[in-house]
Amino acid sequence: MLGKIESPRLEKLEKEFLKSGGEWVEKSINYLFQVISSKAIFHANQVDIYDEQIDGSYPYIVRSTNKNGVRGYLKLLEVYLNPSNTITFAQDTFVAFYQEQKYFTGNKVKILYPKFPNFNKKQGLFISSLINKSIKDITWVNFSYMEKFIEELEAEHIEELEAYLTTTGLKDYTLTKKDMETLDKFNKLSENHLDRQTDRQTDRQTDRQTDRIRLEDVLDWQTSIKELNPLHLDKLSCNGDKYPFYGQATENNGIISYISLIDSALNNKNALPTILIHSNNQNIVYLDSPFYLKDGHGATSVLQNKNMNKHSALYLMGAIQKVIKDRFNYNAKATKIGLKNTLVEVPLKDGKYDFQFMEDVIRVIEKLVIKDVVIWTDKKIQATKKVVVKN
Repeated sequence: MLGKIESPRLEKLEKEFLKSGGEWVEKSINYLFQVISSKAIFHANQVDIYDEQIDGSYPYIVRSTNKNGVRGYLKLLEVYLNPSNTITFAQDTFVAFYQEQKYFTGNKVKILYPKFPNFNKKQGLFISSLINKSIKDITWVNFSYMEKFIEELEAEHIEELEAYLTTTGLKDYTLTKKDMETLDKFNKLSENHLDRQTDRQTDRQTDRQTDRIRLEDVLDWQTSIKELNPLHLDKLSCNGDKYPFYGQATENNGIISYISLIDSALNNKNALPTILIHSNNQNIVYLDSPFYLKDGHGATSVLQNKNMNKHSALYLMGAIQKVIKDRFNYNAKATKIGLKNTLVEVPLKDGKYDFQFMEDVIRVIEKLVIKDVVIWTDKKIQATKKVVVKN
């Protein structure tokens, strides 16, 4: 209920509501709203903030408890705008505000997206006031409870991590004889002393012998890739499975958001292992799912090979990154022509690209990296054992 009502008109409305069969019930936020993260986090010290809203600018919502959470206004790429007609919730200050316009956000601001139709401003203002009323007594006083809560949460997450490591086979970090041999071969390959050598081809520009192979000969450039204008996504929207929408940003592995669009806009429908290389920033991404791609005027190379899996792809990504970070930059972009003629070191066996060796190398590296994680997990399991036993 709303509690004590001071206004006679509202009191009359309340009585009529109850008399007509209306009732107050408790529902979780998840029942009414989908709680989602903002599309991007913009820190105040890294953007230009306008005090007044000017043409092309949108509200910048932060954790403030006044002015509807608006710190000012930003003029940034509209693809990072969050939807209008939603409610924002500041995680630190425990305050909810209805947002009529599209907006950008700072850190620790969640978005409540309505699950029911015909949501409007009046409903938004009413529900946000109910949220604020229900959480007004939340404070930061009970430190012992917070510590206990974190202990319980940590114990739960540690158990989940242990289960994940066990299920994926990553918990076993002991190097086998085969692993040691693979590591030894890789080290020798790096020193150019391995019998398993890379094919010798002629660099067309210098007409000299090289131990490297043109990237075009290793990976297949995918054609007919659909690129999408972010401003036109609404026209393509549909109900269905959501897939990642990739841009050329380096954050979040290049993923802008997860969306559902018409089938003709989807790439990699068979979910094949795929490498993306963005020309503007030389960012390299691995994926093995269908995906959408932001319009970049053909700036993203989409690469596959029928013999490539996730592990061999990671090997190739390392080999590619090693070369292009020095060869390309913003002023000398990694165009498709430039990438195709880029020479990378690739192991061969019997004259063929040795994808099995690439996979073996990455699996050994996984073991070396995961070792410290497993040891840390085991220690935390013991440290939180009392918490787990009590429950």
